[in-house]
Amino acid sequence: MTIEERAELAVETFAAGRGNCTQSVLCAWEDKIPVDHDTLMKLGAGYGAGMGCMQATCGALIGAVMAAGSVTNGKGTPRTARSILTSFQEKSGATICKDLKGVETGKVLCPCAQCVRNAVLAAGEMLGGKGGKGQVAEGAGEKIKTTLKGGGFIWRSRRDSKSRYAFGVHTIFNRARYE
Repeated sequence: MTIEERAELAVETFAAGRGNCTQSVLCAWEDKIPVDHDTLMKLGAGYGAGMGCMQATCGALIGAVMAAGSVTNGKGTPRTARSILTSFQEKSGATICKDLKGVETGKVLCPCAQCVRNAVLAAGEMLGGKGGKGQVAEGAGEKIKTTLKGGGFIWRSRRDSKSRYAFGVHTIFNRARYE
């Protein structure tokens, strides 16, 4: 299935009322996610109208990042998620549901069906553009473990040696607490 076909499937699912924005995006990637349809629908149920009922991240964007985690087998997913977010924001004008819907401004930046389409397209761009058959750019998921004084560590991406992930810093605090 091409990425355009996935985007169309997501929009059709949403328009027919067979799923909220998150569920519709997840359904477009269903063949790449190793859970049954009912479980997939349950996982996406709480994100319709964005996280926190329009208060935070767009549900379609959440669905795209959830799908990316499965397609990449969890390898390099934080980097992929950031790229998906950036692409989605460029296509849609924002990433927060209430901003996209113009709740405070009265100006809708992107209708829900278009957010669903944009989320699938953004994920497809980052996942190789071939319906999820491609993977993140080679080497993007490789990490180098750097041990710090005091026994903690930071994971760094081989492609971006300045990247620091919160879980590395978190580990420093946890080790100090338990030693």
